[in-house]
Amino acid sequence: MRIMAPGNATIVWLRLDLRLEDNPALRWAASRWWLHQSLASLAARDTRVARDLAAAGLEVADFNAHLLFEATAVRTQGGGPFQVFTPFWKACLAVDAFAAIAAGGGDGAGPRSVRRS
Repeated sequence: MRIMAPGNATIVWLRLDLRLEDNPALRWAASRWWLHQSLASLAARDTRVARDLAAAGLEVADFNAHLLFEATAVRTQGGGPFQVFTPFWKACLAVDAFAAIAAGGGDGAGPRSVRRS
């Protein structure tokens, strides 16, 4: 059994299966902890490197290259975020993705941020 606690806590309740070496619940909790720690470490490293490069007088541009579109690029006709996947996907298909990518980013807006010293 797994219970998602609010915040960053995870509770693993060992009731009948007290194995520690190959317990799937413990493996799941450990992988969640490892992923959280790894992503936090990468974000801190990226921030530190960008700050140091900007302090050295170099321009630092941050691109969201793992997404086809920025979260704000595909909106409903009313301008808000989609609440249902199918209309969202149809809106994505209606965008000329190749033209947007060629324009400098998933949504054509270029980098998310540019830092200079």
